[in-house]
Amino acid sequence: MLSCRVAGNWSSHDTVRVPEGEYVVGCHDVVYCDRNPRRTVRVSAFEIDRFEATVEAYQRCVRDDACSRLSATRKETPVSSVAALTASQAAEYCRWRGGRIPSTSEWEIAARGHTERTYAWGSSFDDYQHVAAAKLIVEGDVGVGYYFVPGSTPSGDSAFGVSDMSGTLAEFSKAPDGRVSLRGAPKSALSTEPLEYAITYAGRSAFGALGAARCVRSTL
Repeated sequence: MLSCRVAGNWSSHDTVRVPEGEYVVGCHDVVYCDRNPRRTVRVSAFEIDRFEATVEAYQRCVRDDACSRLSATRKETPVSSVAALTASQAAEYCRWRGGRIPSTSEWEIAARGHTERTYAWGSSFDDYQHVAAAKLIVEGDVGVGYYFVPGSTPSGDSAFGVSDMSGTLAEFSKAPDGRVSLRGAPKSALSTEPLEYAITYAGRSAFGALGAARCVRSTL
């Protein structure tokens, strides 16, 4: 059984503060918007990780008996690579950090800022952005076929300066009804389907899938 101990190491990570305020979220120019219609929401200030959780960071959580072990069938990866986790592992990791998985609104606001862009880099899908990101993929075997070095996809950096919000592994976010979805990246890293890169698209269920963890913490 996993320990409930919290490491209290939030301040040791590079985070970005998102101020309290009203933000536009949801899609207005992308199909399949029924799960995430365009609307204005008000959020309290929060901090979010600048980078996705790495294998090295997750393994520290495992050593603290606060996270379940990664699959034994996966090969070793560099300590700087992004960890491919289940939704429950991502939640364990964020609790250990002293945070939580971001809400759907928090994740989208961190990716979008005060703009109404559809993608982290702007409002239109540009094949060059996808190719630039794909060229930075390092082949490996982590259960999803690829791993990524944090900060390696600058086209996915958000208006707030949060890195890799589009183009690496999809990330977990949690809706008010408890549904966890994957955001910001397609099932296949080589996909050219624009919808799957849209930060407004919340249609991918996290059930049985692997993704990256990015944690948030409410702040004053």
